[in-house]
Formats: sequence, structure tokens, C-alpha cells
Amino acid sequence: MRMTTVFLALVAAMTVLLRATFAENATVTMQRDNAKRAFQKVERVQNSNCTGGTEETLFVSYDTSPWTAYANVAIKTANLLTRMISSTNVSTDILTDNFLFTLVRNNIEGNSVIFGSAIAWEEYAYNGYRTFCPYAFKKNDSITAYDLSLNYNYLDPVTEWYHTLKIRNWKNASFTTHNVAYRLNMSHGDEQAITQPVASLDDGHWTYPYYDCGGGNIWMVTYSAPIFGVNGSGKAIFRGVATIDIELTNVDISQCDDGGENHAVDIFRGTHKCPSSTKCVPLKNQGFQLGAYECSCRQGYYFPNISATRKAFSGKDIEAHFSSLDVTMDSSTFECLKCADGCNMCTDGKACVKSNSMITRPIVYLMVVAMATLSITV
Repeated sequence: MRMTTVFLALVAAMTVLLRATFAENATVTMQRDNAKRAFQKVERVQNSNCTGGTEETLFVSYDTSPWTAYANVAIKTANLLTRMISSTNVSTDILTDNFLFTLVRNNIEGNSVIFGSAIAWEEYAYNGYRTFCPYAFKKNDSITAYDLSLNYNYLDPVTEWYHTLKIRNWKNASFTTHNVAYRLNMSHGDEQAITQPVASLDDGHWTYPYYDCGGGNIWMVTYSAPIFGVNGSGKAIFRGVATIDIELTNVDISQCDDGGENHAVDIFRGTHKCPSSTKCVPLKNQGFQLGAYECSCRQGYYFPNISATRKAFSGKDIEAHFSSLDVTMDSSTFECLKCADGCNMCTDGKACVKSNSMITRPIVYLMVVAMATLSITV
């Protein structure tokens, strides 16, 4: 009876393990398929004529934490504008076109990965214009700025970076109070408590990766931060967004199991095609493209072409091979060869020289035996 119980428990455990293995394999296969489709879409869209808008989207998740510092640029811009217009009863008369264009140009100045920045207003919210969206972006080592609303309807519900925040319920938006004593001639005036809405990082929104036609004409992600006004009841109301764009075509991704660092677009991790005799090594400064890795030989294996300068298989070659053959994991073309028996490391298939420890160990043993025998004899 006890043997039967143990046997049934063993069968149950093996069943769970097999199911988990099949599920894991299915997940890996799905990841590879999704990665392939994503890259195919990237290449297809980039090689087609851009018609305007942001309809081409990759519905993939990614880690935004490496870009928090850049998102804070949009937050600070939005909060600055919120403070300016909420102090004038939601009027934007205090603002000028030149000031807003200066803000977005300043947001992308320097060497950061921020590609573009925009300030988009609600319909008729800004100085008599129906729509107004100063936008600055980097192009050919310089900065270009123009009103995006003249050739792009950002109010369209498909525009994720704007519409997502527009329709959000802001009735519980946060407020902050600052105590300010303005200057009065040659002295301080009375201290005033100024309470205004304030946006935090969690109030903003990261878009899915999308191809921006009419803006930068590149693959990018956008972080949007809400601009608030205050209505007659003292409640926050949505007035627009401040944004930053990060260009994905210059962002490295990692298909390796362990990229060795935090990659923001991490959906492709583990989708490499390195065979078991090799290990995946990510390559830097390759941009948003498939095959940005090498497959180098694991310990105990050697590269088949012993005269090659770089002893590793190119990830681009491997990806192209699988794509052209439409196969899954037939990787024999890119296998490293096993070292001769007893060799932990080698550069070819020849028998390896025994290590010093293998040679000296018997000699030391014989010396110890000889000394012991001599001591007994004496």
C-alpha cells in the first residue's frame, strides 16, 4: 500500500514537471515568434511610405525604469505650465509661442537619449488657436522645431500619447501647497499659500513603441505628463500634455538570456538562436535590430574554423539562416565542436597536454611513499 502511494506521488510529480516543461517551451516559442513578428513589422514600416499619424504600433511590454530621469523632464515641464496657468484662472494668456518653443527645444538639448519633446494643448485651450503643439526634435546634429498640429491631428483618439491622459479621471489629482513671499519694492511682501495641482511620475503614461509619421518619422516611445488647470470648484482639469520621445532605432536590445545590464526594451530577452554548445553574448551600439549578439563557444568546445580571427558565430548570420530556411532550431551549421576527452579548454580537436597537476601529483605521491618507507626502515 505504501509502495503504491509513493509510486502515485512520483507519477504526479513527474506529470507536473512535464507540464511545466511543455509550458516553458511553449512560452519560449511564443516569445521567439513575437520577437520575429515585431522586427518584421519594424522593417516593413521603415521601408514603406509614411502617411502621417501613429497607427503603426508594437503592442509589447518593456521596462521603463532606465528612462525615469528622462520622464522627469516631461513631468517638470508639465508642472511648470500647470503652475503658470492655474495662477491665472486657467488662462494661457501669460504664455507666448516663443516661450513654449523655447521650453521644448531646451528639453532635448545636449547628449541625452531624448529625441523629441512636445507641448500639446486641449482644443481652444491656448490663445485662440484650435490646436497648438510646439514640437522640437533632433535632426542631422541640430534641433528642428515647428507646430506639430498643422500637419498632425493629435486629438484623434488613436494618438495614445495624448488620448490616454485626456480620458483619465483626474478628480483625485494631487495638490501641493507652496508658501511664497513675493518682493514688494525693497522688502518682502506677506507670505502667501499657493495650492496647485501637481503631476507625479505615476500620473504620466509611457506609450507602446510606435512609428511616428509627421513627427520624427522614426520608431519611438513617448512619455506624456498631464498639464492641469483649476476650475471654479477648485478641482483639477485636464489642459494638455508635455512629452518626451525616445528613439528606439538607436536603443540596444538584448536577445540573450542574460544581457549583463538592464535593457529597457527587454521583451526579446531569451529569443536568441545560439545552439547549446555556445553562449549568447550581446553586442553594444547595434541599435534596434535582430541578431545583435554573438554565439561564442562554451568551455569544453572550440570554434570549427581554427584560423578565424573572431571565434564566434554572428547573430545576424544565424537569424538570417533561420529566416531563409523557415526552420525552428536546426542549428548544426553554427555548432562549436567538442574538445578531446579530458580537455576542459582547447583551440582545436587535438589531444590536450596534461596539466601540471596531472604530472606532478604521481611524483609527489611516490616521494611521500618513499620517505615513509625510509622512515620505517630507520
